[in-house]
Amino acid sequence: MNYRAFISVDVGALRPLERLNQELRECKADIKLVDPRSMHLTVEFLGSVNVCDTETIVDAMRRSVEGIDPFDIGLEGMGAFPSPLRLRVIWIGVQCADPLAVVARRLHQYLDRQGIRCDERPFSAHLTVARMRGPRGSNQIRDLIADNKGSEFGPLRVEAIRLKRSTLSPQGPRYDTVAEVRL
Repeated sequence: MNYRAFISVDVGALRPLERLNQELRECKADIKLVDPRSMHLTVEFLGSVNVCDTETIVDAMRRSVEGIDPFDIGLEGMGAFPSPLRLRVIWIGVQCADPLAVVARRLHQYLDRQGIRCDERPFSAHLTVARMRGPRGSNQIRDLIADNKGSEFGPLRVEAIRLKRSTLSPQGPRYDTVAEVRL
């Protein structure tokens, strides 16, 4: 049996993120907002995972955080992938994410050695807040990004990484924690 999975740091509903969510909603753009209560920083996207591989994944998670103590990151600035001119994903930047990049690199290596395929894209520390579905409201979104280029959305203490199961539905994705590994 398989499930859709990723490894992340949960962010949760920070007040500045809830305010930003409201501002994005008021743009009346053709976007899909990420629920602030389920916001997370993806460390490694796994895709379809066999339930039998869960313990191997958790072991790789444990090994990837060895020697790394809890640390603080900053959520700061806004941007878009692939670019502000071609909006697809609206994101908030992550400052002081070097320890998270180390965890991501180790995870990728450990999982690859066990034959568990991961996303081939390199780790990019960002917090997805919305996805564009169409061009309506793009100019308002670009203005909001420009207005928030240097905005701070809060510090975040990273104390654990979590293996998450993602269940897609018409109401949006639901994320359930399969396992947690503390730093």
